[in-house]
Amino acid sequence: MAARNPLLGALLVATVAISAASLGGCGRHRGEPLYASTVVVGETVLVRVKHAYVKGDKVVVKTFMQNKTDKPVTIDRDAIALKLSDGSVIPRASGRTTRHEPYVLAPGEGRDVHVDFRLDGRQASVDHADLVIDGVSVGDDMPRLLGEVALASRHGIRRNVAALSQAERDAASEETEADEAEEVESDAEAEAEADSATEPVEEAPAEEPAEEWQIGR
Repeated sequence: MAARNPLLGALLVATVAISAASLGGCGRHRGEPLYASTVVVGETVLVRVKHAYVKGDKVVVKTFMQNKTDKPVTIDRDAIALKLSDGSVIPRASGRTTRHEPYVLAPGEGRDVHVDFRLDGRQASVDHADLVIDGVSVGDDMPRLLGEVALASRHGIRRNVAALSQAERDAASEETEADEAEEVESDAEAEAEADSATEPVEEAPAEEPAEEWQIGR
């Protein structure tokens, strides 16, 4: 049996592990909700998406972030971006004209970090996007990119689950065909060995006794 794809499990978790508060928040905003699994990005910051939705030309992402290191972590909200499925990256909307003081989190400390983005005429239906966690400093290090948090709509999640399920079915079918071919080959080898073991062995003809010659006769 083919091994279960870990991405499928993550998508299923994102589908069913939605808190009541998250559902209520998205319902109040009446936007298209987006969901994400809780992840530790770059082994540095835990990111839990509390509310995320698309409303008109705006994408809003409200998160809780926690420092998972033993050093102070500085988070620059204005450096956080949104990467769309076409590869384009959108900077934080309010960070374009105004700057905000970074958040400094002590080891183990967490707080809410909210960001929003403008699609600027792009397709308002966002089935898949990635929250780019950038501008994070650990201790006295320079700010750096930690990684991304995948966001998906209900439609996007269902489509990904269906695609992964089909991929798993195809992989399982290929594995079954390979096993059957191997069994056929093994059976053929076993039959060949059995035939060679039961074939009668031809005995070599007995040598005729040599004629005796005697001197004088």
